[in-house]
Amino acid sequence: MSRRLLAQLTLCGFLPLATFNLAMSQTGIENLLPRNSLEIVIVVDNSYSMGKWQLNMASQLHPLLAYIGKSDWHITFITTDTKDLSSPRISAASSNYDTSFEQNVLQNKVGDAYERGLKKTQMLLDDMLDEKLCKPSSGNCEASKMAIIYITDEDEYTDSQTTAASLIKLLEFYQYRIGKDVRAYGFVAHTDVNCPPFASASDVIIDFIEQTQGKWYGVCQDDYTNSTLEISRDLKKMLAL
Repeated sequence: MSRRLLAQLTLCGFLPLATFNLAMSQTGIENLLPRNSLEIVIVVDNSYSMGKWQLNMASQLHPLLAYIGKSDWHITFITTDTKDLSSPRISAASSNYDTSFEQNVLQNKVGDAYERGLKKTQMLLDDMLDEKLCKPSSGNCEASKMAIIYITDEDEYTDSQTTAASLIKLLEFYQYRIGKDVRAYGFVAHTDVNCPPFASASDVIIDFIEQTQGKWYGVCQDDYTNSTLEISRDLKKMLAL
């Protein structure tokens, strides 16, 4: 059996972990895994109160790529409005990706006031599972990484039926089927980080972020640069660049 086929079968769950560990030690299979492929999902709250925070994030592409610019990066944008099914995507190969990043962060601020960022994350992952279900013959069993970044001044709306725990379970299945490690980050509402009172602190979103070993910051900062640089450094470690 070829080393590449062994890698694909292992990532897709067809070989037991013991066999995988043996293969790692005997064939050097770890060198086959594309460790510098990075999918970034930016979840933008597009409700009416988000104008200033969207502006803060719109200038953050270069800080975000500061330590990971040499990776094979792709950025997908979604909003917290479940009626908005768009998911534009940019990459290093895109023309004018700086402008595209800014335009996609500066969403129209007429989205649903009942933010469902975790629900939209679930919807996106479901779509990715449908499109990229890992099969040995498909060539898309990747050992790549994913980062999900939330920008919101609210919490997950309570009727969305998506909790941090349910999304973690979906991520575990996603990682098993596609082979991606996932970490979440956020610029969120929380009174402990010198933010003014919000209608609803982002407690559920923070719970999800912390369960993925990610980091969160106050959305009300005047400048996101230092926080975004910290995210970039963390992703560099995740990618082992």
